[in-house]
Amino acid sequence: MLSRAAVVVLLLFVSTSTVFASDKTTTTAGAPIETAIARAATSVEPTLASWAVLEREKRPATLTALYGTYGALQVLDVMSTRRALVAGAREANPMMRGNTAAQIGVKAAASGATIYFAERMWRKNKAGAIAVMAALNGASAVIVARNQQHARR
Repeated sequence: MLSRAAVVVLLLFVSTSTVFASDKTTTTAGAPIETAIARAATSVEPTLASWAVLEREKRPATLTALYGTYGALQVLDVMSTRRALVAGAREANPMMRGNTAAQIGVKAAASGATIYFAERMWRKNKAGAIAVMAALNGASAVIVARNQQHARR
């Protein structure tokens, strides 16, 4: 009994021998179109039209760095808020009052949405997306600094 691999090899051998047999071109006087098509098919290089090639535009390193610093500032905000609350400060944002897990969840969702919308903005207005992320980073840095001040009291 033949193994499956032997059957596959045998089938491949048989199918390639028929392909080579069909490659023979016969020139007949009654088939000028077939001859022209065969000649054109062998002389044309396959190319793509320039409009068919889609290249993704490369994101500037500045924007990627702003995304990273924004995420880091959000982590620092959670940590500094916890330290300030332990030192006796009061949370002004009612959504953030409560346990740390809820605070982390809200921060993660808000940060993800911010980066998502900045990415959408970047496709249409590159400078605007960078400016928005820089402003949000600045505001987050001010919040973290303020939390640190309250934690030191």
